[in-house]
Amino acid sequence: MVYFLTHTRKAEKNLIERKYIGICSTLEKAEEKVQEYVKYEGFERFPNGFKIKKYIIDGKKDNREFKKVYLLG
Repeated sequence: MVYFLTHTRKAEKNLIERKYIGICSTLEKAEEKVQEYVKYEGFERFPNGFKIKKYIIDGKKDNREFKKVYLLG
């Protein structure tokens, strides 16, 4: 299981701006990242824009929750 952290806010002309912040191994680590990023310029004006989504990455291929995760570096 991993936790995917994003931040979304309304930008100019009703556009949505989304930043992909990272993938964490625990919910606690994802919440710590939120507390870190909420202090940064650009994020502090939109503290409610953070979202943490849980993905189950281990399991059977016929499991609806099964996801593949590819990290590019």
